[in-house]
Amino acid sequence: MNPIFTFTKKIKDGSNVQSKEIDDDRNIGRLNNVLQKLDTLPHIANFLVSEMVLDTNPKRWVAALIGGYPNSFAKTDVEYLLHDFTDKMKTRMREDSKYAPGEC
Repeated sequence: MNPIFTFTKKIKDGSNVQSKEIDDDRNIGRLNNVLQKLDTLPHIANFLVSEMVLDTNPKRWVAALIGGYPNSFAKTDVEYLLHDFTDKMKTRMREDSKYAPGEC
């Protein structure tokens, strides 16, 4: 199985995005099961990226990630998305124990 890369960023502070490569087949299988279950959700199955209301840069990062998946992706695109996402969060969401996740 191809490795899966996970990304996290602590929301409250301006920390860097942390990434980890998961290469254990058993753990990859577990993550794939979760993703398959998410794909069955009604709003996910019919979701069109073109319908997303995003600023220009996030829209480009999403298009680049989807366009290269599963063969390639730029780690920086995921980092940019997580930074953009967490920078725009409201004060109430910026608690110490909250993280923003990403996966490729």
